[in-house]
Amino acid sequence: MYGSTTEVAYLARMWTLDGSWTTATNPTAAQVTTWLTSVSSMVDIALQGAGFVTPVVLAAAVDAIDMLVNGIVADLCHAANSSGRFFTERIVERGLSPMIMVNHQIANWVAEWTTGLTQMGVPRVSVPTSTQNFSIPPRKQL
Repeated sequence: MYGSTTEVAYLARMWTLDGSWTTATNPTAAQVTTWLTSVSSMVDIALQGAGFVTPVVLAAAVDAIDMLVNGIVADLCHAANSSGRFFTERIVERGLSPMIMVNHQIANWVAEWTTGLTQMGVPRVSVPTSTQNFSIPPRKQL
């Protein structure tokens, strides 16, 4: 699993109890751990799709992946409290769920970082013959 509940707490401190997730916080400690596990799995699946061996163990690459995962999970914590970038009227109007946005963000991150990860020595089992870059549809003008 990438990321940590402690790092997510730093990014979403307002929803913690003195900097810690508990059974009384929203989200709870268990929910934050579940999100870290799920988002980490999504990152590994996207990296596997780009031909990388997962889980990634090269320290510098893990640091970057940790930041990605921690940031996404912190955003989910904000959304659980009806705030943040995953909780806006525009998102609802466009019919986007937070998980669709997470999927797009991860896919775009992997596409943007593939060359760098390869050059820094993250092992690959294969190089895909075609890659698909996902992006969120353009916003409608109101």
